[in-house]
Amino acid sequence: MERRAYKGALELLRQAQKLEPDSPGIVFNLGMAANYTGDFEQGIAAFRHYRELQPDDPRGLSKLIQAYQGAGLIKQAETTIDDLRTWWREGRLAGAPTWKLQPSSGALSKERSSDRC
Repeated sequence: MERRAYKGALELLRQAQKLEPDSPGIVFNLGMAANYTGDFEQGIAAFRHYRELQPDDPRGLSKLIQAYQGAGLIKQAETTIDDLRTWWREGRLAGAPTWKLQPSSGALSKERSSDRC
């Protein structure tokens, strides 16, 4: 999708958030559109809010890391990466899909973290 299309989506999502400020779907997609258009400050705000709404969803952490990196806020990104590592050690990412490289073919296959236990 072109950046121009994301800018249009971003504006529509801002309007939608005015109507439903605590809708996880709207907030998450607002953050995604903000990141894609380079509005990382908006992305950071959206993913912080998303984490308040959905504190156990690792996607919120992952996308917040991307927004921090895009904004050049490396310390905050590193701290959030540490949070994600803690989730991994605590088993809070169990069931989250991951990708595994198949050595024989070089292809990627999707698996769930519970499949690796």
